[in-house]
Amino acid sequence: MTEKVSTGRNSTTRAAFNLAVLLITVLWMFSTQATHAQTLPSATVRVWNITTPIGFTPDPSREDVLGVTKHVATTTDPRTVVTAIDNTTHPGGPCGVIFWNPMTSFFKWYGIGFGFQIGVDINVKAPLKTAGTGRTFGPGDVWLAKTGCPGLYMNFAGSDNFRSFGITTKGVHVDQTTGNVWFTEILAGNLTVLDPTTSGATRWNVGGSPHFVTLDSVGRAYATVGCLNQIVRVDPATNEVSRWAIPSAGLRCGLAFAETSDGIVLDSASRVWFAESASSKIGRLDPSTNEVCEFTKPGLSNPELVASSGSGSILQVFFTEGAGNAGSVLTQAVAAGTCVTVSPAVQTLTPTLGTLAFTDFTEKDGATGCPCSSCRSPLTATITPTTHIIPGVDGGGSGTITTIDGLPVPGILRFPFPSASPPVPITFPSGMTGVVFPNTIYGSDLNPSFTPNNHVFELKSSVIIAPPPPSVQKCPLTLGFWKNHSQAWPVSSLVLGSQTYTQAELLTILGTPSTRDASLILARQLIAAKLNIFNGSDSTPIFATINAADSLLGGFSGKLPYIVDPSSTTGQAMVNDANVFDSYNSGQLTPNCNP
Repeated sequence: MTEKVSTGRNSTTRAAFNLAVLLITVLWMFSTQATHAQTLPSATVRVWNITTPIGFTPDPSREDVLGVTKHVATTTDPRTVVTAIDNTTHPGGPCGVIFWNPMTSFFKWYGIGFGFQIGVDINVKAPLKTAGTGRTFGPGDVWLAKTGCPGLYMNFAGSDNFRSFGITTKGVHVDQTTGNVWFTEILAGNLTVLDPTTSGATRWNVGGSPHFVTLDSVGRAYATVGCLNQIVRVDPATNEVSRWAIPSAGLRCGLAFAETSDGIVLDSASRVWFAESASSKIGRLDPSTNEVCEFTKPGLSNPELVASSGSGSILQVFFTEGAGNAGSVLTQAVAAGTCVTVSPAVQTLTPTLGTLAFTDFTEKDGATGCPCSSCRSPLTATITPTTHIIPGVDGGGSGTITTIDGLPVPGILRFPFPSASPPVPITFPSGMTGVVFPNTIYGSDLNPSFTPNNHVFELKSSVIIAPPPPSVQKCPLTLGFWKNHSQAWPVSSLVLGSQTYTQAELLTILGTPSTRDASLILARQLIAAKLNIFNGSDSTPIFATINAADSLLGGFSGKLPYIVDPSSTTGQAMVNDANVFDSYNSGQLTPNCNP
């Protein structure tokens, strides 16, 4: 006798079961995607509270990656940051300058006169120039802009010797080709270049309130000019002055109290980036096309100073937000801006020529001749930093670029300091450097309330994908080195594709040679490449290849190995990427690195 099967009921039950599985799967996928979308790079921030030993309102900062200023650099740790300060405890102040080494936490500072201490720049590589007085100007000299006594002044590299020029200034920029010094006369409306060997000054009266100044590769000066809301370019070779009107009219007019507004910087492609402090936007001018783009984000407020590092797809701009109380990173390749063409107004402007009177003085106890107060020796202190974790906010990565740990790189990622864990009371960040070490920038907060919370800080995040200067980039090491020297690894885990691997798992992969599995061929070289980048090697030659390799591995579920035939289409792509990494790990793609 044949058993009769009730197919209708079983079919209904099976259909219901399949539908339930489908719904669960879809819900899981959406929840996974939502979780991924909300996972953004965080930042590790080291904070030095300088209030008690040094004083209030540290302001613009400049990086000295090789320690050419010589004040706090050591042979093993040359990295130096130079920060202007408005209200120092030094008896020669209240204004002054701080030299600090983030690796040793050693600080040295001078008090120089009174007023508003604003701009700062470093002669990094300009040729030596000797004045008729016998003074030699060159690498390591620090130039500082100031309103009040003694006006524009400079410190001779590694010494207690200074020279002042008695002129009210806000922004200052050293021409690294000639050694001449550009500065803005914010009250007089002048953009001025000084030859320090002769004290000869050439002034173009561009009007308005010029804030900060930067130079292109042929020596033309660009300045943010408040009141007129323009980016102004001066060509000293022809006296041609070009003016681009800023669409949002976002620059401050005049000297804003307790604010270092409207910073400006040139990127590696000669585009001009600037902070629109009044309209809470970051602007970009391409002088070759006259295109002006403006970038902003919900929550972004009152950008102050800007810096730039990198090129191509990893060109980034770093800026502080005063009222927004954040340090922020803009990645050009994925940042969405509003762009318009702005035809510049062009004129020929005859400059005025003159010679600035100067005063040489030595800041040492008992010395005489200091222009504003008694000469006093520098003070020093070692300050212990605190460490904080800050989540990135207002992101939304496009997915076209990821960090080395597999997280999305948003167009603008903000790190609001009050959200740090544990909390850190950074208030009104102002100064900002470019990339000094892999994934690392430095800055300061000027805290206009004069409360006992004034800081300089280090911000480190994987979202900082732009490389440091070539002078500090380490040479890559081979796959064999990393396999046999696990104690030298800079990290204890890595992301390959979409999976996180422990050091033990990574060592197993490195110790598993294979010519038949393309996933292992790729993974072994990718591990070495990522370890090299974390160790300080330049990521520029292989950044796009890393993204492509992680995408290939991310197409598989679970962890390696994936058993991919090297002759298949996917296998060939994996082997090709592995060959690129092999060249990189062997040092063939980074000829200017430091062994």
